[in-house]
Amino acid sequence: MVLEWTSSVRDLVQTAALVIAGIWTYLLFIRGRQRFPRASVTHRIEHSSLGHERILLSVTIGLSNQGVILLGVTEALLRIQQVSPVPDEMRGSIEQQPGPVESEDLELPWPVVGEKTRHWPKGEFEIEPGEADEVRFDFVIDGPVDTLRVYSYIRNVKKRGREIGWQLTTTYNLGTNEPNERTVEKLSGKERR
Repeated sequence: MVLEWTSSVRDLVQTAALVIAGIWTYLLFIRGRQRFPRASVTHRIEHSSLGHERILLSVTIGLSNQGVILLGVTEALLRIQQVSPVPDEMRGSIEQQPGPVESEDLELPWPVVGEKTRHWPKGEFEIEPGEADEVRFDFVIDGPVDTLRVYSYIRNVKKRGREIGWQLTTTYNLGTNEPNERTVEKLSGKERR
């Protein structure tokens, strides 16, 4: 009788432990989305004159793993757009009414003066939780240019089959050598290319 009772209590405790472990797993990893990475993205931008109105633009994308799981990186895109002086192809759009931004668009279609994409094989570029790394891009830009928009996109490899990742746009004034933006850090974002 005591043996039967002990066996029943043991079975009950094991069942309760499995239920508690299942609830904990659901709350932490499914509902808490702990299976997806969290990243912070920053830009560090520098430029130098190369003479003859050519500019060396160096952009360093800072990546910081803010989550609790490994952050794998397989693709980083960097796009440079000219804002000022206003390109001739944009001047007419800007002067027309009611405005150059179409109703379904959110930003002006500034002309791209440089774009590069860097790819890594899966598992080659990884950032542990709490750690950071950088990716550097160099461009030679034909001047004269006063203001550029620098856009970066880091693909989230955990969101398979979807173009979701971390993005950041910085407006950079070459005259002051400082970024002109309200924030240089973005925790997450989406981009459709």
